[in-house]
Amino acid sequence: MRRPPRIITCVCCGQQGPSQGRGLIRACYQRHRSTGVLDRFPMLGKPPVQAGKAAREARLARLEDYADLLAWGASWKEAAARVGVCRRTAERYNAALRTLESESPERKSA
Repeated sequence: MRRPPRIITCVCCGQQGPSQGRGLIRACYQRHRSTGVLDRFPMLGKPPVQAGKAAREARLARLEDYADLLAWGASWKEAAARVGVCRRTAERYNAALRTLESESPERKSA
């Protein structure tokens, strides 16, 4: 279930309304974004880049573990269960590993 948006006082116009980000209500956020001046209003709190970086690192660690298990002879189902991912994620990992394999310099020189 989705949470209702926070009601804030806009730093731009002083009106109250649902928060969109940067201390702006939705109407002001969209207006400043479409005119290209959204950077006048700094982001509040920690930027989402750091959260994304941690998630990427965790995904790469799981992908490496999955690849190691496959290299040791485990089936994709066993590897997926041991790493703790579902079938669809295992399919994505297999596709990523095929892409990495085709881009590796050893393959291109052979």
